Amino acid sequence: MTRFIIILLSCVALITLMQGCCGACNLGDKISEKVGEEIGEQITEGITGGDVDISDGSITIKDSTGSYQYSDDVDLDDYDLDEDIVYPGARAKSVMFVEEDEFDNYSVVFETDDSPGDAINYYKNLTGWDIVMETSHPEGYMVQIKKDNSEATVSTSKNSDGDNTLVTVIYTEHK
Repeated sequence: MTRFIIILLSCVALITLMQGCCGACNLGDKISEKVGEEIGEQITEGITGGDVDISDGSITIKDSTGSYQYSDDVDLDDYDLDEDIVYPGARAKSVMFVEEDEFDNYSVVFETDDSPGDAINYYKNLTGWDIVMETSHPEGYMVQIKKDNSEATVSTSKNSDGDNTLVTVIYTEHK
């Protein structure tokens, strides 16, 4: 433990020194960011018990139950999602995937410039999907849809700054 503290303090001193003498090249900032990512990974791994990767503003956690990824722009190519549930032209902000024996479950948050009404209408008008339930509230809309062995609950609302719409899709594919 003492060795860890000495190493940590040495890194902090090195970072402080680098920021002072190499401000133009931002080397101190880069080292500081990397050390912060490594410490964040270790703390999160200790809390979750999963494998954690924090880099370039993206967080990925994987454990025996599934995975979670958050970023300003999540790459959905790593996930086996039905193309219908991916909102066209939107940025995926986060995805959580849980695999069970009987089903795969995804929770995806998209961000789009479209209105909450336009976004919900996309899901209400999907070919081959049946509407099970739909409702609206002052902040947005919700619809539950079903097709074959798949079902999705979609909600739309303005994000906290009111500039964009968040589309949250909870998608389950039964095996």
